[in-house]
Amino acid sequence: MKLDVTFHRSQVARRVLWTTEERWAWAGYREENAAFRTRVTKAIQNGRQSLREDLAELANKNFASQRDDSGRLALMMLTLLKTGEVRTDPLIKMGLDELRRREIYKTYDLSLALMAIEAAYAPQNERDDLIRGTIPSPRRRSPSVEDLITMSEWTDRLLENIDTTVDPAYVRRWHYQQSEHYDNSNTQYALLGLYSAQLCGVEISRGVWHAALHHLLADAQPIGKQRRKVRLESHAQAKSKAKRRRTASSLRAVPIAWGYRRGEEPTGSMTAAGISGLTICEAGLLEGGGKLSAAKREQIRKARLGGFSWFASNLTVRANPTGNTHWANRRYYYLFGLERACELSMVARLHGRNWYFEGAELILQDQYGRGSWGKLTTTCFA
Repeated sequence: MKLDVTFHRSQVARRVLWTTEERWAWAGYREENAAFRTRVTKAIQNGRQSLREDLAELANKNFASQRDDSGRLALMMLTLLKTGEVRTDPLIKMGLDELRRREIYKTYDLSLALMAIEAAYAPQNERDDLIRGTIPSPRRRSPSVEDLITMSEWTDRLLENIDTTVDPAYVRRWHYQQSEHYDNSNTQYALLGLYSAQLCGVEISRGVWHAALHHLLADAQPIGKQRRKVRLESHAQAKSKAKRRRTASSLRAVPIAWGYRRGEEPTGSMTAAGISGLTICEAGLLEGGGKLSAAKREQIRKARLGGFSWFASNLTVRANPTGNTHWANRRYYYLFGLERACELSMVARLHGRNWYFEGAELILQDQYGRGSWGKLTTTCFA
C-alpha cells in the first residue's frame, strides 16, 4: 500500500491544532520469494556496514564517548556477530576486547555482554541445523579460559540484580540492579544472558531456573476464561505442501499475556518476553540431560500456548500491541522480542500469519540510505 498523508493546521487562541488525513492506494503484491530474500540480505549487509563504521569511529576515539554505556557496545557487538562477522576480524576483536575490559554491573548491560561473547563462539549454521532437526538443542560453546572467567564474573553480578522483596530460592525476577522492584523486560534479558553463559560452560543452578519459572507463571495474566483456537506452524510445516497428519489448529488455550509488571496493562513486547522466558527456563533445566516433571512441562506448555493465543488476536508489526501509548511506540524493541519468542519456540507462522515476512517488509521500508535505521539501538534491533 502507498500512503499519502496531509496535515491540516488550525489555530484556536494560543494553541495550534493538527489533524492528519490518510489516503491509502494499492501499490502491488509482495510475497516471500527470492526477490524478498535478496532485499533482506542487502539490507542486513548495509546495516552491518553502518554498524562497522560506527564501531570504527568509536575505536578511533578510544571508545571514550561510550565508557558509561556498555550495553550499547554489547548490543552492537552482538548484532555484528549475529549478522556474519567473526571474532577474528581486527575491528570485531577490538570491540570485544573493549567490552571485556569494562566494569559492567547493570542487568541489560551484563546480559547483552554475555550474549555477545557467546555469539563469538557460536557454531556456524546452527540455526539451520535446529530447524532441520539434525540437532535437538544448541551446541555447547568452547570459550577461552579468559572469556570463561569473565563470563563467570558477569554472571555472578547478574544473579545479584534481583528483586529483594521475594525469596530468590522460590521466586527470582530482575531489575536494573538489586532493588525492591522488578520488571519483565530486565527479567527477559537476564534469562537470555544466563542461558548464553550456560551454553559457554558457566554453571547456573537449577534453582535459578526454577525460581525464574515460578515468577513467569505467577505473573501471567489470563485474558478471560474462554479457550481459543491457536494455530502454530513450524518451519517444516509451513514449507510442506503435503497433507499434514496434525496441525496446531486443533489446539485451544485461554489467552495469557504479561505486562511490564503484574497488574499493568499487557503489551506485545512483554507477552513475547513471557513466552521467551518460559522457553529459556525450560531449556536451562533440560540442558545436559536435566529432568523436568511432566506436570511442570505441561504447565509451561499451556502458559506458552496461552501467550501465542493472545497474539492470535493482537498480532501486529506496525506498533507494540497495547492500549498504553508509552509502550506502543517501542516498535523495534517489540519486534526483536516477537522474533525471540517465535524463533525459540520454532514458530514460522502464527495463526496463519507469517510474522517474519510482515515485520521484515515494514523494517525494509524504514531503512535509511546509509544503511542504519536511525538510532544505534534501533539499527541493532532491525
